[in-house]
Formats: sequence, structure tokens, C-alpha cells
Amino acid sequence: MNYLYDIWVNWFDGEESGFNICPYYEWRKEDKIEMIDQIPVLYIRKRLYHYIENSLVSLPPSLLKDIYKKSYIRKGYGRKVMKYATIVTDGEHVLAFDTASYEMPFRKSRLIPRQERQVVEMCTKLDRMLYELPQRRGSGENSQQTQLTLQHILGLTRRERKLKQLLFSCLANLQKSDNKQEMTYWLSEWQGVNALSHTRSLASDEIWTRLYEQISVGWSKRHERFLQQMVPSYPHIQEEWEKEVKPQKNKENQK
Repeated sequence: MNYLYDIWVNWFDGEESGFNICPYYEWRKEDKIEMIDQIPVLYIRKRLYHYIENSLVSLPPSLLKDIYKKSYIRKGYGRKVMKYATIVTDGEHVLAFDTASYEMPFRKSRLIPRQERQVVEMCTKLDRMLYELPQRRGSGENSQQTQLTLQHILGLTRRERKLKQLLFSCLANLQKSDNKQEMTYWLSEWQGVNALSHTRSLASDEIWTRLYEQISVGWSKRHERFLQQMVPSYPHIQEEWEKEVKPQKNKENQK
């Protein structure tokens, strides 16, 4: 087993999409940045790397067995054992994960650039581990439609990605409501005109699709204002919204 030492990590919990695991240049001082004293490095196949980076499902039992209690995190002047944690690489990309005692990659982190290069360089001396790829369960059509993809967030900053994720969460809840009147209202708000006249003959799912197709492309101040209007109707995203908006307000006040 090969190891790296004194590794900085910035954990992102419960992320199913690799683009939400922020690279070093997007780290913030309030993030959960920690020092790992010792952690193994696994050189794995590209398909398994993609599976780990973009899912929250069970890891291969043989992989878990190989990394069991082989990582230590720095805690004050001492260190604490991590049940299942490792760095994985496909020879090009690098990711650290900690299962938080589950059997899935619940906490994920990129590394700082120097340490990423170290991992990639190690691959020239490592054999690729051939773990069996677990079966991944598919998602329903509706949940896939309101799930952010790389196409939706290409070119966006960390803040913009998060706000777009919140907007998609609102759209998913709106879709579940199947409330034609509410959908028409939000379509009117987005378009800036009363949409009632041209939605009377449409079913609720058709109105929702029209709104989704117009909103899902790109990101702008218009999107942000629209999300701000939606937030009071969906209290479950209020805290996340305020977390992203507050730093921006502070910057504007300092000008």
C-alpha cells in the first residue's frame, strides 16, 4: 500500500456530482479544511473513478477492506484513525474521500495542486487496482430532468453553481406540486408578462416544461432575481440561499 502524508483536504459532504467538489482555487476560509496525517493512494480504473466521484452508493467491499483504518487525521497535537478514507486516481484526476463510517464516499475533496501532481506522478510506479464496479441504480425521468449536469454549469463560478442548484431544487418542488395555477404564476414572473392567456389550454406539465426550458440555460442577474422571488415559497433552501447571498452583500457594502 502506498501513502501520502500531511495532505490538506476540504470536505464536501453528500455530493453526487463531481463539479460540486470545488478545486483548490475555489476554497473558502469558512470551508471544512483539515489536515490528514496519513492516507493511502489507490490507482483505479477510469469507470470506477467516475463512479466514486459522481455517486453516493456503496463502494466495492474489497476496496473498503484494503483501506480499513489506514488513514489518520490530524487532531490538535494527536491524530485520529479514519475508518474508510483514501485518495483515488485514474492517472489524470485525483479525489480524496472519507466514508464517515458509511460504506459510500460521503465526504469528498480535491487536493492542492502540488499534492495532486504528486499523486499523478505516483501512478507511473503503481499497478492499477482492478476492483469490481458495483451496479448503479437508475433515477426516474423527472428527477433526472431537474438534476444539474455539466452542461448546465459550464463556465459558472462556485457561487453561481450553488445558486443554480437551489433554483433547480425549487423547480423540482414546483414540478411535484402539479399545481397549474402556481406554475402559471412563476412562468409569468419569469417572462415579465401575464402568461395566463397562452397557458389556459396547456396541461401543468407542459407549463412546467416551458418554464424549465427557458430557465435551465445559462446564469444571469435575471436568474438570481427570479430565485430570490422563489425562495420564500421554499423555506428548505432559505439557509443555503442566505449563505451564498450574504458574502456578496458584504462585498457590495465595502465598495
